Amino acid sequence: MDDYIGILIIIIILLLVCYMNQQTNAKIEIENNTYKRSFEEEKLIEGLEEEQEEEQQEEQEEQEEQEEQEEQEQQEEQEEPAQEETAQEETATVAETVEEVIVEVGEPSTDSGEIDYNDELKGKLKESHSKCPHMGKTTKISTCIQYPPHNTAYIVSVCCDTCIKEIQHHFKQPQSEHKYKFEKEGDHHYFHSKSGKQMVLKCTPYHIKLMKEITGNKIA
Repeated sequence: MDDYIGILIIIIILLLVCYMNQQTNAKIEIENNTYKRSFEEEKLIEGLEEEQEEEQQEEQEEQEEQEEQEEQEQQEEQEEPAQEETAQEETATVAETVEEVIVEVGEPSTDSGEIDYNDELKGKLKESHSKCPHMGKTTKISTCIQYPPHNTAYIVSVCCDTCIKEIQHHFKQPQSEHKYKFEKEGDHHYFHSKSGKQMVLKCTPYHIKLMKEITGNKIA
């Protein structure tokens, strides 16, 4: 009888131990699940915060870029009238100088190295100066354009004052940025612009008078 009671007690103890183990395991599993959910929620929150920070940073960069662009546009708008005024003053000065030398000039001087151009060369000059090398239209104006790399000026025929301003402004920039140029090809110089090239003469009193007679253009 005592043995039977002892076995029952052992069985009851074992069942109690199993029950307690199950309860403990259940608590551990609940805690693990709770920790896992908490960890995932923290990761999700961190991800959302990072996305928000990235969006805010992108918006700030876009705003700074827009402000910088607006500031640059305002600066260009302020500089443009001054550049146009300077170009107009230079054009007027060149025109006055040209008009003065036209009055004074006569036949070519042997001391200056200038020669009397034959009909064939005059024909080539007339043909070349009939089309604006900058915009491709019929020319109406002939003027002297200063070219710093050669430290001299050349007579160019164009269709309008806008071409003169753009070309003069272009050659005021550093030489590394020049897209247009004067270049010697064979025995003659040519002006290369965005719509083609034009045979040109150096800006001298005799050449100015000659080009006025050949082209019939206004001297500016």
